[in-house]
Amino acid sequence: MVAAEPELLKLAPDVVVDAKVGRQLVEAMDILRRLEREGKLYDTVVIGLGSNLPFTVEEGSEVLDFLGEDRTIYWVNTFGRYLDWQDEVNGTISELGEIYDNVTVLDWSAVAPDNPEWIRSDDGIHLTPEGTVGYVDYWAIVEGTDEYDLACEWINWIESEEQQTAMATGISDKYPGEYYTYTPVNAKAIDNLTPEQKITLELDPMPTCIKLLPYIADPELKDAWTDLYQEFVG
Repeated sequence: MVAAEPELLKLAPDVVVDAKVGRQLVEAMDILRRLEREGKLYDTVVIGLGSNLPFTVEEGSEVLDFLGEDRTIYWVNTFGRYLDWQDEVNGTISELGEIYDNVTVLDWSAVAPDNPEWIRSDDGIHLTPEGTVGYVDYWAIVEGTDEYDLACEWINWIESEEQQTAMATGISDKYPGEYYTYTPVNAKAIDNLTPEQKITLELDPMPTCIKLLPYIADPELKDAWTDLYQEFVG
């Protein structure tokens, strides 16, 4: 959600996004109290917590009780290929959805496994470049959508030199500190990296194959991906 904030604001200018890498549920109450003081706690709330640490029904209830029964609440559940507590935390989220009539659980754990090419193979949680496109396609680029241009604009933004460099290095107002998480797909962003960063991101030596190719079933699509990759390497 951190990276998606600019596009969320374009889609819904009045939306308030308070996202942070590595956030846990224990931080939620302080954030909600602050948003309420600032007049930024609206009638519809989307929660995306659980990937970084499990929590109890009682802890989740504290958050939902604070928000109250008059708000419409969506809770996005968790998927992680190597996430030990996925079933535990999703069970808690499901239980909260059954207890509270105004809570709807958005089942990301059902969508992600059906699209393995969307998820990075190293951490099993974050999106691949293909997954970023797939995620936007899943939510926005649907037949007859009014938001096709917006979705394409978001793809262009996420693959831009500035954004790809920030996501790869962590050097940005949106990515405080310095960490190496995302392997960039923008050639100019790769050129911006130091030799040490390229090694950390497995770009030195450059990959000689597409790691996600086995997930592509269509032979013509595989050939197209291979041709595109070879053009990129060249």
